[in-house]
Amino acid sequence: MQEPYQNEGIEGLNKLVKVIIAECKNIHTAVGSNLLAPVYKQMLYQALLKKGFFVQRQEPVYAPSDLQQVEVDMKAEFVVENSVICDIKSVDAILPMHKKALDNFLRLSNKPVGLLINFKAPHLKDGMVKLVNNNYKKHF
Repeated sequence: MQEPYQNEGIEGLNKLVKVIIAECKNIHTAVGSNLLAPVYKQMLYQALLKKGFFVQRQEPVYAPSDLQQVEVDMKAEFVVENSVICDIKSVDAILPMHKKALDNFLRLSNKPVGLLINFKAPHLKDGMVKLVNNNYKKHF
């Protein structure tokens, strides 16, 4: 398995997060806030690929067990550069369960950062949540 995006350390990871957020803002500006989530997901996926990033879609999530990793019935929508989980929504409001799901993805996959992005927010900055995995918090 590839190590999380660390070729420039935490600074590189922060740059990656900023690029993802910038792409989300570009999409939100271009098409607005009243589309369904699959539209935003595909647009973001294409934008990140165009930038040359390695993007995995519907990445399985595994839980540890005594003898092996067990796949659970959860999939991370996007994992960018094996480091940043992106969960894309188009909902009236981000609910605690959305944040909890992203936190679960981070903990089980041991990825450093997660972004919850609600494209339905009139101002995208109001619809974004960044979560940091507890194992990486000392670096942020």
